[in-house]
Amino acid sequence: MSIADKTLSKPIRSGQDYIFQAETIPQDDELLSDEVLLGRTQNALELVVELDEDTDIAADESITVEYMHGADFDQAIELYSAEGATTTGSTLDAGELARFVPPSKLVESPAKIKVTTTDAAIDGEVTVYANLISR
Repeated sequence: MSIADKTLSKPIRSGQDYIFQAETIPQDDELLSDEVLLGRTQNALELVVELDEDTDIAADESITVEYMHGADFDQAIELYSAEGATTTGSTLDAGELARFVPPSKLVESPAKIKVTTTDAAIDGEVTVYANLISR
């Protein structure tokens, strides 16, 4: 057996890498993270947003994930957004929704991640983590 047969198929993560880990998606509400600081890495960190399971979203309802920054976290960069189909709703597939490398001018200040939904019956979990970009 060669060493190639023993390579890792998934990145190794520690608890500190996670901003949200299998966090329940809020129903018609918002989920706001604690402050995170992604600076001093020469832009070698990216944020990854994932759904842990297939998630149904009702007709005309929405889910949005944003990177909140600014002095009062009042400025937003949209990382992901989806809306349920007009008459039938939609199913969001489990897996990666977005990857985002914060611009260098923003990483020296704290940020927060906000997940917002308008769906009162949404049922799923979201994971957001910092991923090291190997160079």
